[in-house]
Amino acid sequence: MYYADTTDRISDLELKNRKISRNAACEGIVLLKNDGVLPIRPCRIALYGNGARKTVKGGCGSGDVNERSYVTVEEGLEQAGFQIMDKRWLDAYDRSFEQDRTVWKEELLKETARRRTHIDVVYLETPHTMPTGDVVAKDELPSADAAFYVIARRSTEGNDRQDIGRDYRLSDVEKRNIQLLSRHYERFVLILNVPGPVDITEFHESIYVNAVLLISQGGLETGNAAADVLTGKVVPSGRLTDTWARSYSDYPFTEEFSYAGSDEVVYREGIYVGYRWFDKMKKTPLYPFGYGLSYTDFSLYKEQFLVDESGIEVGVRVQNIGDCSAKEVVQIYCKQPKGALEKAVRVLAGFEKTRLLKPGEEQTIKVRICWDDLASYEEATGCMVLESGTYEFLVSDSGKTFFSAGTAKLYKKRCVEELKNVDHTPLIPDEIMDFVRALPLEQRLELVTGAAPVNQDAVIGNGAVSVVGAAGETTRSIEGLPALILADGGSGIRLISHFMTDESGQLVPPDPMAGMERGAFSDSQSQDVKGTDYYQYCTSYPVGTALAQSWNRTLLREVGRSVAGEMKKYGIHLWLAPSVNIHRNPLCGRNFEYYSEDPFLAGELASELCMGVQETPGLGVTVKHFACNNQEYLRTSMNSVVSMQALYEIYLRVFARIIKKACPASIMTSYNQVNGVHSANNRWLCTEVARKQWGFDGIFMSDWGTTHHGASDPALCMEAGNDLIMPGRQKDRDRICEAVASGELEEEALNRCAARIVKVIWKLFS
Repeated sequence: MYYADTTDRISDLELKNRKISRNAACEGIVLLKNDGVLPIRPCRIALYGNGARKTVKGGCGSGDVNERSYVTVEEGLEQAGFQIMDKRWLDAYDRSFEQDRTVWKEELLKETARRRTHIDVVYLETPHTMPTGDVVAKDELPSADAAFYVIARRSTEGNDRQDIGRDYRLSDVEKRNIQLLSRHYERFVLILNVPGPVDITEFHESIYVNAVLLISQGGLETGNAAADVLTGKVVPSGRLTDTWARSYSDYPFTEEFSYAGSDEVVYREGIYVGYRWFDKMKKTPLYPFGYGLSYTDFSLYKEQFLVDESGIEVGVRVQNIGDCSAKEVVQIYCKQPKGALEKAVRVLAGFEKTRLLKPGEEQTIKVRICWDDLASYEEATGCMVLESGTYEFLVSDSGKTFFSAGTAKLYKKRCVEELKNVDHTPLIPDEIMDFVRALPLEQRLELVTGAAPVNQDAVIGNGAVSVVGAAGETTRSIEGLPALILADGGSGIRLISHFMTDESGQLVPPDPMAGMERGAFSDSQSQDVKGTDYYQYCTSYPVGTALAQSWNRTLLREVGRSVAGEMKKYGIHLWLAPSVNIHRNPLCGRNFEYYSEDPFLAGELASELCMGVQETPGLGVTVKHFACNNQEYLRTSMNSVVSMQALYEIYLRVFARIIKKACPASIMTSYNQVNGVHSANNRWLCTEVARKQWGFDGIFMSDWGTTHHGASDPALCMEAGNDLIMPGRQKDRDRICEAVASGELEEEALNRCAARIVKVIWKLFS
């Protein structure tokens, strides 16, 4: 039995979720520059750029989603009433794009055959890079009222971006085209359909551009959302969650990142990540963290400042003094006193987004700041402490200008959280332990290693049996114990959108290339096979960074509820999302999935997404990747060498916040090592920190194939408290069994891992 539909009719759930995705995409769009040309009414336009017709809706890999269809920028503009005056350049780009992809596919298949591996492995290592198209001919420029140029970039897990043309930097062709269009048309808008920062400094310094709009990668409604904001149907209210530098070299230690470095990655910058680094080095970025413009103006006034033992409450009155309805983001930063411990110049301490304010309307925003969130890690005591001195709180609306809301003074150092010698580990009920201990060893081994896919050569992340295209599932071999179905995500539920069974009811294997590219069967297969067609069209939401750029807690909660609806429909119990690693460097290939360079912002917003999903009984999230998965190149062999202060204040802080606020059902460990120990084998991370210090009460699972690469030992996973090894292999079971038999692994450690899995299953199915 499959949960999938046997008709490709558009469901009410699809339509509802498309609207939510469109709204989320709009709220995450950031207006970076505007001389008054925007908003613009539908008119005659010249449209160019690789993202105009080949708009990128999201990243590649496990964070991708196979939706029914998505709207390109070209389609969104036309549907909004714009008239594209000449499509010859776009048509030519189509042809060059397809030619380029044909060559790429051929090379992909050759390399797969040469290495005798699965095509998805090579696919992740050598993703298709979008060409940038031809030079625009000056004598072919059409008569138009305005011109738009859409720059698109792809990003994927398994690879990092690079500081080269066609990636972080613009290609020579793109620069020439933008310069020509900006000179030829009085109104010229640059649209960025990108997963993260790109170098556009010269468009502020040497080439004049009227407006720059960051639409990011907004899911299946990207094109409509772009048109909504361009026309003013929606006033932009997004804010950057990262610092955009004037030059890539302005970021810390770029000469050692990814392809330029080695598999020993030393986090030399310590706690100084993102805006913390720019403040410390007194570097002025192109666009600061928290930056974003609007079509209207707001005035912010301090209304109250209250201090008590638990924290600070800042009241800010926001008034719309412009002439269109819009939302504003209130950002509160804290300047901590200098003391014995390293501290950033300022840290984000609180934020809130207003409701939609009409011209002249005002709203008082109250931001509650907890003292605990301002603490620093003191290695000598193993505590999070507040040093004595004056704490100043600053209000900002766009990360550029600040005013003081007030100060609070602590007269002596305060320990707000003791991290050593504490044990908040949740108990495992006796009835669960008794149930597990009574199971034969073989069933306990199956429980902690997941259900191996029927096809051992299945695409990575496509190992489930019950839901086609889901990432995996737990064992069904134990009577009375249901299996958990796990699906990838980040931007929605990742399933195969169309699959088939033959006349005998057996699943027909998909075409490998069709499966990797769109999660479907090739047209020739559909025509050749007689049987039943099934459909699982899921909603592609904005990527993690775009969601976070909304700075809107309510929106993230709504998106979580929306995802939950599709999980329920297709029989998914655990969503392998959200991904919350820190944007340490703008070129990490998986940054599109992650939220921000700031752990407080990422933790707050991701918590809302998690709570939105888990409001529905029987559903859970899987927060990932724990921890320090901050680059993709050499990700399975990389050792992240990080100070304890940087771990607790930056890289682990986001996970701590989500655990304490949202109680996620599970956490996924990362491929890399942290200070010399593989994350899935790291008892300090899984047990000492997450369970004992933070009280995590869910399952730890490995990332897919962690033990296949030789970097992680299955027996040490059990010892560390990494409960579930996915997607499941007999070799893993054999290794754990040998370790128990030899006394290398205590059988009770295996039992505890199995019991925690049973505990979550019983909870979700109760």
